[in-house]
Amino acid sequence: ELSNIVHDPNSAFGARLNDDYYPGDIGFDPLGLKPKTASGFADMQTKELNNGRLAMIGAIGMLVQEQVNQETILDTLKSMM
Repeated sequence: ELSNIVHDPNSAFGARLNDDYYPGDIGFDPLGLKPKTASGFADMQTKELNNGRLAMIGAIGMLVQEQVNQETILDTLKSMM
């Protein structure tokens, strides 16, 4: 079936979704951490998005600090110890 998708000039590779597809759920869960209910999965997605946004803000903060100090983060940490 994959060969039909690849050789069909009218479709983009990987563009077809399965009937049981849920956005964000690609079926990779080796540790069994995925919630069993749809509401639990939605809560987990929200937590993941919020933590990702917080991590991006933290990374931007480190970049701004490097620009203000004119020192790398590692040099700043060394001077604090």
